[in-house]
Amino acid sequence: MENQPELLPVTNHELASIMPDIVERYMTIRAFAQSVLQPGIDYAKIPGTGDKNTLLLPGAQKLRDFFNLTVQFHLEERIEDWTGKNHQGEPFFFYLTRADVYRNNRLIATAYGSCNSWEKKYRWREAKRHCPNCGSDAIRKSKNSGEGWYCWGKIGGCGAKFTESDERITSQKVGLEPNPEIFDLPNTLLKMSNKRAFVSAILYATGLSETLTSDLEDFVAEEESGNLTAPVPKTAPHEQQESSEELESLISEIRAKINSRRWSTEQAKKFLLSQTGKDHTKNMSLEELNKVLVALKS
Repeated sequence: MENQPELLPVTNHELASIMPDIVERYMTIRAFAQSVLQPGIDYAKIPGTGDKNTLLLPGAQKLRDFFNLTVQFHLEERIEDWTGKNHQGEPFFFYLTRADVYRNNRLIATAYGSCNSWEKKYRWREAKRHCPNCGSDAIRKSKNSGEGWYCWGKIGGCGAKFTESDERITSQKVGLEPNPEIFDLPNTLLKMSNKRAFVSAILYATGLSETLTSDLEDFVAEEESGNLTAPVPKTAPHEQQESSEELESLISEIRAKINSRRWSTEQAKKFLLSQTGKDHTKNMSLEELNKVLVALKS
């Protein structure tokens, strides 16, 4: 076994000598975020995600350039089921990307991002009633009994009116329907997977987790939808000595692995319970998260 260098404690004098540099770097990061990053462009507050602002792609790119960082992408996993043979006849596409952040050829952060064609905004399209006259999707039902349907001019309609029983209106299908352009998605999904990994990795590398959170606007989803891509909780009852950034990275990778298996929420909970006795990653320690990830990779 090679001799390992002896680790010596930092003396009070040494700590005092480097403290100004540490404080200066921290203040530089905070000052940059406050003076250069623009609200609504580089970051935004996403409804339902708490008090923290969410870092957006333009902001992450500015941080990369400001801190002279280099990012390398690695496609960790790819599923392209064009015929739906392995997914009950429905085409399915999934991408898992790892983003490594370097500064001066030294790896300083890693994060994962995923995207798949069964996320709600990609899997479905909302079918709306269209006007038989002008083709606009501005058809609305009058609130007054007996007045039927109308093509609302204020949102681009022609103003035409139709009886309540007009089959040209009532026979049209409405609500969510399978996306008819599903085969146009793979390139978009891969780019989104890269983007999510990139933003998370830049956030970890710059240490701005105190004021910003990951790019949630692309993958916030309700667990009840069956899409297991819910965002990583910002706060969790893990032990203080455990790195929150490492925890979030592990949870992100676990979420991607579970999502690729197309498990229902109940199946996912059952699996987590079998591994740790807990049914949600937000209640797990670092050791438990690693155990779950090893089991998913086996």
